[in-house]
Amino acid sequence: MLFRTLLAAALLAAPAAWAQDQIRYINGERTLALREEPDSDSRLVTFVSTGQRMTLIRSLGENSYARVRLPDGREGWLAGRYLTEEVPPAEQLERTREQLEAERSEVTALQQQVESLQSRLEQAKPALELADRNAELEAQLEARQAELDRSLEAFNAEVAKQRTLLIGGALVGGGIIFGLLLPVLSRSRRRSGYGDL
Repeated sequence: MLFRTLLAAALLAAPAAWAQDQIRYINGERTLALREEPDSDSRLVTFVSTGQRMTLIRSLGENSYARVRLPDGREGWLAGRYLTEEVPPAEQLERTREQLEAERSEVTALQQQVESLQSRLEQAKPALELADRNAELEAQLEARQAELDRSLEAFNAEVAKQRTLLIGGALVGGGIIFGLLLPVLSRSRRRSGYGDL
């Protein structure tokens, strides 16, 4: 018995829990009375017209009353069968206009950013051209330095070769001169040696 009571309470509470914080609108072209209690004889809170946005707080069933909260915070009950989730065309149009305006603002902001970036690019263009020219000159300088290094290396190799040839030539020349002078010197020693005897 307790189980059935709990089950019945859960089933009755389910629509209320399900309905919490759902946006609803009045469907069709009509004005509904928003009342303090779920009863047509209850005190009137206000009238709600087509297109009025409201938050569904609780529903007693599709063909019964629904408790809603208006954007200004007032709450009350009205006939639930006239509520719909479908956004009215007027609000859809307004949302579309707002989105369009927001996108236009975004496009304008992006255009301003593009213009600003183009201006900065124009200001930086001489520096970029100088940087390109600098890179080109550095590449040329590196190529010339490498060429100079190769030339210097070849020159040093040639100088070392010529030095070796000069030293070799000097040694050969000195050897020839020594070879020519040695017999003359040894004859003159012999001659000077015979006269002393």
